[in-house]
Amino acid sequence: MRNVVALIGAGGFVGNNGSSFMKKSRLLIGILMSAVALLVFNACDCAALCRPIANNTPVPDATLAARTQPNPTRPALLIQYCDDDTGSYPHNYFLAANKLIASSLTQAVTANQNGVTLYATAITHNTFDPVNTLAPFTIPAVQAYGAAPTPWPTAAPVNPVTDNATATAISDKTAKGILSYNGTVQAVDQQLNAAQATVAANVGRLTSWNPRVDTIATSVLGCLQLAVSRFQGQPGAKMIYIASDLENNTNIDYTTDLVKNHSLDGVVVHVIYFFSTSAARDQQKRAQWCPLLAAAGARTVLFHDPAQALAGTDMFDADLTASSQPCP
Repeated sequence: MRNVVALIGAGGFVGNNGSSFMKKSRLLIGILMSAVALLVFNACDCAALCRPIANNTPVPDATLAARTQPNPTRPALLIQYCDDDTGSYPHNYFLAANKLIASSLTQAVTANQNGVTLYATAITHNTFDPVNTLAPFTIPAVQAYGAAPTPWPTAAPVNPVTDNATATAISDKTAKGILSYNGTVQAVDQQLNAAQATVAANVGRLTSWNPRVDTIATSVLGCLQLAVSRFQGQPGAKMIYIASDLENNTNIDYTTDLVKNHSLDGVVVHVIYFFSTSAARDQQKRAQWCPLLAAAGARTVLFHDPAQALAGTDMFDADLTASSQPCP
């Protein structure tokens, strides 16, 4: 017989029809249990998705450049530096002045400035002669670092369904701003690094400069005339640095145009390592040179004798902002 019997309860038997009913019942129970499980899962998943959560998207750090740049933008600088190479001036001051100017030249390499051109000339009996001047030292202009971006403000929770997406969008905006800023910083850094490398390789010409001492005469006026010829028609701030005892004893380079044409109009004149054999002689020379330089139009006249510490000073920036004082 092919009839299949099954034991039910305490002794009842069913045949093929009962077996079919049981299979259907089991199938129905399985479907119901699956539906319940799906509902429970969806409820948990919704709770997890709908609950406001912190946005853990990593935001790149902004590369904040060191703020060593002049502010406001430093104008182009045109500088005439003259170092006394005559017998009346102690040669150790000649060498020390070179190092001081080299240091200031190195410090002048910053962002946010429009370049520097410096001429170095030895004061001799014929200072105006081109043989006494080294090839010019130059610093290229470097653009400014921009302002660091401000993070986008975090939105207050409003809707548990959309808050997470809003936080992500705000985070993305902040990240994009920082990445854009980092790109501009990197571009300025590349300019700055290239300029620093060029100047570092070039200032050795100045620190090692040690020409033969000229014992014929001293033409300080030749330095001023050279400055006038180089400044004429050129843009930017003009400065003259003179390391000397100012014992001019020849007029070979002198012309009356210096005063008549106000040829040093707006120029800063700074005498460094100013050497004198006595305090009385120091005062005599200041009284002689200050009126001449003021009459020629100098905006500021400064004196520093060898005992006054200037080593490590960024003279160019300091003198650029010095108050107008034709004669101290």
